[in-house]
Amino acid sequence: MYCCDYCNKILHNIPYTCHRCGHEFCSEHQLPKNHKCTGLPEVRNPLLLDEENYKIIRVVKPVPDPLIAYGRRQSSELVEKLGVRNPLLLGVKIFLAEIPYITKGYYDLDKNNCFKFSKDVQDAATKRGIRCGLVIISFHKSLTGHAIVAFETDYGLKFFEPQNANEEDVIVGCRYSASLSGISDDDIIIKYEIIWNDGTNTIIR
Repeated sequence: MYCCDYCNKILHNIPYTCHRCGHEFCSEHQLPKNHKCTGLPEVRNPLLLDEENYKIIRVVKPVPDPLIAYGRRQSSELVEKLGVRNPLLLGVKIFLAEIPYITKGYYDLDKNNCFKFSKDVQDAATKRGIRCGLVIISFHKSLTGHAIVAFETDYGLKFFEPQNANEEDVIVGCRYSASLSGISDDDIIIKYEIIWNDGTNTIIR
């Protein structure tokens, strides 16, 4: 049978043995400060130390956590000039859910077509400081292209249909993941160009 060396309480379980003083204690007195551990070195109040009692070994500069805010990796000059940053994927989905007046509009080939929808989404993203790309997709057989939007997120480059905010796959040499009017289902993507709202362009062939 064990008992605590500080309060003499009988212990029914295995006691905690302090590695500093070697005594056995209950859970309440297991910490060195709770049993007034004799194995602790004397610690003077650092506020009472003068310059003669200590020396600076080294100065450590704080390093920012690289996982904080993915968008901070953007060039500071670019951000200051244009005020847009790469968003988190969750932020993109929240943004698209907040603009139903754009994404839920009716489709019309002449006025409300995929290009206009994409441009409206890009303009709304620019106003909110979100880096957004207008994507022009070219197909092998069809002279008609298709326009969507893209975001460089913490999960990589993501594409979205501007009419319904659905996430789509855009891969050169493959079919487009959604069905499009005027483009046969077996037609493949040969190229896409991303026109970003920060003034840069990306072309993938």
